Amino acid sequence: MTPGLSRPALALLALAAGGASPPEAVWRPDPSYALVIPPDIPEEPAVPPAPPMIAPAPWAPPLLFGQPPSEVRQDWASLPEVADGPFSVELWLADHVNHPVGLLAAGVDGDGAPAWTLGYFSLLGNGKFTGDPALRFGPLEWLPDRAAPRFAPYRSYLHHIVGSFDGHHWRLFHNGVLVAEAEGAARPFRAVHMAGYLAAEPHMRMANLLRGAWLHGQAIDAAGAQAAFAARTAEIAAATRGTGKQLRFTAGPYLTPPGTREQKLLWETDRPATGRVEWGPTAAFGHALEFTDAARLHRATLPALAPATKYFYGVTARDAAGEVLDSGTLAFRTMPAEGRPLVFAVVGDTQERPFINARLSRLIWQQRPQFVVLAGDLVGGEEDERRWHWTDEFFPGMGPLVERVPALAVRGNGDVDVVDPAQDRRLFTNFDRYHNQPDEGRGYYSYRIGDAEFFVLDGNLALRERQEPGFRKAQRAWLDQALGASTARWKIALHHQPAYSSDDDDYGNGYAAPTTGGDPEIRADFVDLYERHGVDLALSGHIHGYERSWPLRAGKPACGGVTYVVSGGGGGDSERAAPAASPTAATLHSGFHFLLARLWQDRLEIEMRDAEGRLRDSFALAPHAIAARRCEAGGESAEPRR
Repeated sequence: MTPGLSRPALALLALAAGGASPPEAVWRPDPSYALVIPPDIPEEPAVPPAPPMIAPAPWAPPLLFGQPPSEVRQDWASLPEVADGPFSVELWLADHVNHPVGLLAAGVDGDGAPAWTLGYFSLLGNGKFTGDPALRFGPLEWLPDRAAPRFAPYRSYLHHIVGSFDGHHWRLFHNGVLVAEAEGAARPFRAVHMAGYLAAEPHMRMANLLRGAWLHGQAIDAAGAQAAFAARTAEIAAATRGTGKQLRFTAGPYLTPPGTREQKLLWETDRPATGRVEWGPTAAFGHALEFTDAARLHRATLPALAPATKYFYGVTARDAAGEVLDSGTLAFRTMPAEGRPLVFAVVGDTQERPFINARLSRLIWQQRPQFVVLAGDLVGGEEDERRWHWTDEFFPGMGPLVERVPALAVRGNGDVDVVDPAQDRRLFTNFDRYHNQPDEGRGYYSYRIGDAEFFVLDGNLALRERQEPGFRKAQRAWLDQALGASTARWKIALHHQPAYSSDDDDYGNGYAAPTTGGDPEIRADFVDLYERHGVDLALSGHIHGYERSWPLRAGKPACGGVTYVVSGGGGGDSERAAPAASPTAATLHSGFHFLLARLWQDRLEIEMRDAEGRLRDSFALAPHAIAARRCEAGGESAEPRR
C-alpha cells in the first residue's frame, strides 16, 4: 500500500477472449484529507527500507521528459499471466497546479524490464491551462508547441489520455481525439506500475493528480476513446465526485456561518436522498430534524443553543435504493457571548490545491479555533460553471475542518460562475448554493461574534456595478451607517480584494513602472470610512501570499491607523512582491500559510504560520479607541516600529 493513500479500488475481472490480453483493472485513488492521519499512513512519502537480498529489485521508473520520479506505486495491476495481445490504458487527470507535474504508467515483464509506458507531463507549466501537455505511449511521443498549442485540456485542467495497442498499431488519444499513431510490435508484460513526477509541487501526491486509471483487455478505437472521454466528463458536469455506486457526500456537512444561539449547516449527496440531522449536548444527541423530500442539497438550522457550548451532531442520508450514508458523530462549539475570549483562524484563496487545504486544515485544527474566516476565492473559477471545483476540490480539502469549525466566508472574484458567456454575465451561483449567508443576496453584511463585529463586504466592485448599477453607492452607504452604529469593542473588515498590496503584477507591472499598490476602487469605497469610524483591522485575500501593513492613515504609516493584512496563501499559485520596497508593507511572505487570531478584551494577537507550521510573523493590536489615546498622549511614535 502506498504511504499516504487510501487502499485503491483494484478489481481484476475475467480474462478477455483469447487469453493473451490483460484482464480489466481499475484504480480510483482516494487521497486522504482527514484531519487526523492514521498512524500507519505517513503524511509524506516514506523512504522504504532496503529489500531483503532474496527479494526482486524494486522497479526503477525511467525519466519522464527529463524528470525523475518522486513517488512510485509498484504492482498497480499484477496480472495472473503474461499479456501479449491487444490492450489499452486509460488515465483521467486533474492538473490544477501551475508547476510542471507528470504521471507514468508502465507495463513490465516478469523480470521487471519495461515493455511499454504511457506518460503525461505538463511541460508548459503555467501555460498548461491553454496548451497541450507532453505525452508518451510506446514508440509515440507528443511534444507541445509553445507558440501554437494544438489541443487544450477540458475545462482548463482535465486530461483524458488513452494509449491503445491492437497487436500491430499504437494509438494515442487525448480528450477523445487521436493525436499520434504508429505501427510496431509490443513486448509481453506481467504487471503495470505507476510513478508520479511531482517534485515541483511540494506535498502533492499521485492521488492528487490522478482521478482514475483503467487497464482494458482490448484495443480502444476512436469511437471508444470518444465514448470513454464523454463518460469521464459527465461526472464533472454532474459534480458527483466520480461515478461510483456508493452514496457519498459531495458537500458538507458544512457549518456556516458561525452561530451563537443557533447553528446553520448544509450537506449535499451525489444523488437525491432524504436526510436526518441529530444533535445535542452529548453524543446521544436528543434532538432531530427529518427531511423527507429527496434532494441532493439540504439545509438545516439547529435552534435554541447556548453560547460557548459544545454540541454533538450527525447527518444521515438515504437514497431511493435504501442505501444509507452516515457522517458519523461530529462536534462544534457555539460562539461566545460578549466579554469572553475568542480564537479564530483565517485562510484565503483555497483554490486549486486540496492537498494544501488539507495540510493547513490539520494545522488549524490542532489549535481548535472557534471559527474560521475564508477570505474569498474558495475555488478558482471565472471561466464557466464551476460546481465541480466545490465538490471535487474545496469540500474534499476543507470539508473535514468546516464540518467541525464553522466558517465565515467572503466572496472572491474566483467564486463567480459565468452563466452567460455572450453577455459576460457572472453570478455567485455555487458560492450561494453552498453557503447560508445572512445578507439576502446583497453580498455585504455585518456579523457580531463576542466582542468583535465583522463587516463582510463584496470587493468585486467593477463586476457588481456593471451588473447592478448603483451597487457601489449602496454598499458604501450601508457600510458608513453600520460602522457608525456599531458598539463592538473590535471592528474588523473582511473583503477579498486588498486595499494595499506590494504584488508585482496584479496592479500594474512592478518590473516596468510604479503600480497602484493595491486596489484603488477598494480604497475609494472603503478606506476613508475605516479611518472615520475606527476600524481596527482589514483582512483580505486575492494576492497569493502574505502582507501586513504598517498602521495606515491616508495611505501612510501613522500612529493609530488601520492595519491591513493580506492572507491569500490557502492553495492558489504563489505570487511575489514587486522588486522595490513598499511604503505601506511592514512584512511580506510568499508561500502557503494561515493566520491564527486570539482576541480578548483590549488585546488582539495574530500569528501567521506557514504550511510546515513554522511561525513567520506575529503582531498585537489594541482597539482603535485605546490606540488613539496612546497616540495623543505620545505613548507611541508617529512612525510605528516594524
